[in-house]
Order: sequence, then C-alpha cells, then structure tokens
Amino acid sequence: MKKIKNKGILFWITGLSGSGKTTIAKKITPNLRKKYGPTILISADQIRAMFDLKKYNRASKIMYGHNFSKLAKFLTDQGFNVVLNVICMFRSVRKRNRSNIKNYIEIYIETDFKKNY
Repeated sequence: MKKIKNKGILFWITGLSGSGKTTIAKKITPNLRKKYGPTILISADQIRAMFDLKKYNRASKIMYGHNFSKLAKFLTDQGFNVVLNVICMFRSVRKRNRSNIKNYIEIYIETDFKKNY
C-alpha cells in the first residue's frame, strides 16, 4: 500500500465475535508503531463501554459502526495510525471507509469455530 502523505493509516480489523480480532490487534500494534509512527489501538468494545452504548439492534449497530469510522477518520486525518477492532459486518460501513479514508486497510479474520472448540 502506498501511504498518502500527512494522513494516518486505518487498520480496520473485523470478524465474528471470538475470532481473535483483539488478540491480533494487540500483537500487530507495536510493529505498526515501529514502521509507521504514532499508532492508536481502539477496541469497539471499549468505546461502547466508555459511552454506555448498549443497544444491539441492527440500526444501532450500523450507527455505531459509522461513528467508529468517523472517529477513525478524524484521527487518521491528523496523521495518527489507527488499529480498530470491531465486529461491524455491515457493507455500508466498510464502503464508507473505502470512500472516505485515504489510507484504509481492511483485515477480515475468518476462523473455523468447529476446529477451535
């Protein structure tokens, strides 16, 4: 990926609950800091807890996803790299990311739960 100057990179890590998103995000963040500079690790679970976001219907989940995307864009526009791990499986959110965030990398974690449990 060719990085756009003066903008951070968003590493959007997504997958089903229990797929290892948080573990992977924590593992890669130190290396991303070394390679790309200031990098912020954000867990959607932490944001939901921080702002007491407790609705889990489809409309609320889509709204949360768009808000996470807006936060990530705000930070990347200031030159920070962001590693954001989130379940958000909605196409509209990922499409928005691709359209609005210049340095966007989507990482989908796929796992076979039958083999893991």
